[in-house]
Amino acid sequence: MAILSDERASWRPNRFETGLWGCEVSFRFPTVKLLDYEQQFRTELEQWEREGRMPYLSTIERMALQKGLEQGRKEGREQGERALILRLLTRRFGEVSTQRQARIAALTLPQLEVLGEVLLDFQTGADLDLWLDECDS
Repeated sequence: MAILSDERASWRPNRFETGLWGCEVSFRFPTVKLLDYEQQFRTELEQWEREGRMPYLSTIERMALQKGLEQGRKEGREQGERALILRLLTRRFGEVSTQRQARIAALTLPQLEVLGEVLLDFQTGADLDLWLDECDS
């Protein structure tokens, strides 16, 4: 059996013959053209998708979706961390000024995690300001 993987739909050999010095050899064989199955697969896939049975995502689409999910989780974690820090600061020192809120909003996730630990050591709002100044430098 010969499996034909070329792109020419009309090329379908089914025998091989050779000869040398008066000797001849001839082979006849069945063939399978992968192109026939690729076209059949595409047709069935398109029909399947039209019927809504299989929402196919390409590798690139799956990677983009995964990246979006990871980014969303990171952003959600940052928002949660900021909200918790602001609640803790409000409870400890009273109302947090909009200037301090803006500075906290500019912190990265690792900085927020550190702030969440060190804010327990702050005695005044000035301690927070000093810590934020160190982050800026």
